[in-house]
Amino acid sequence: MANLITKAVLAALRQKFKASKKPLFCLDYDGTLVHFTLDIEEAKPSTLLFNQLDELARRAVEIAIVTGRGKEQVERWFGHKEYHLIAEHGTWIKQKGHSWQAMDNISSNWKSDFLRIFQEYLEKVEGSELENKHSCLSWHHRKSKFEEVKSDIFELKERLSKLTSQRDDLILMEGKQTFEVKYSSVDKGKTSLQLKNNIAADWVLAAGDDVTDEPMLAAFRDSGITIKISESENVDTAAEYQLRNSDEQLEFMDMLTR
Repeated sequence: MANLITKAVLAALRQKFKASKKPLFCLDYDGTLVHFTLDIEEAKPSTLLFNQLDELARRAVEIAIVTGRGKEQVERWFGHKEYHLIAEHGTWIKQKGHSWQAMDNISSNWKSDFLRIFQEYLEKVEGSELENKHSCLSWHHRKSKFEEVKSDIFELKERLSKLTSQRDDLILMEGKQTFEVKYSSVDKGKTSLQLKNNIAADWVLAAGDDVTDEPMLAAFRDSGITIKISESENVDTAAEYQLRNSDEQLEFMDMLTR
């Protein structure tokens, strides 16, 4: 269970931040820096968010956006900024001042069987959407009325689980109103840790709201601040601390680095 961040905790964490020479903030995007939205395109970063992140950078913080979104979309939204970028749950990384690199060999040969299944449920589940990314497939039912389609959703999960179990290189991840099929060899934790080592960061803040962020939170549990963004009490997480929403996360980072 994660702990609340009291004034005393904040004061102690601020001292640790000030003692660091090269702090790195590894930040999930949806649900962590912006509110979770029904339309996946509505969460585009605002000028206010850019101003907040740029202010952190001016305070000598290395900023890393660590997201499940596709590489092209991450590049469109953040490529003009001096941030490190990690896309598709750790499959792609773009260090500040460098080009995109894949963390593993990527092929789309595995997708056809899954696409057939997903297409079937796009037709069954009204409001569902599919993202076909370089390294993974993400099926969203954010806009669907869950009670009306839950049997279809459970059926889809069962079929995807059966298909992924036949392969050693793929896993099925269930996030917030999302099913995602991805490579098992990479995750947000492995790639974020690689970034930390590449830039010789000596202290890390990692924050995320979804099960896909847990590998990153676990990776940095003993080497910095790990924060779970959740309104729920007694949330099951590898993070040491908990904040309720993206507004609290942004406010916390501002107070921490002043």
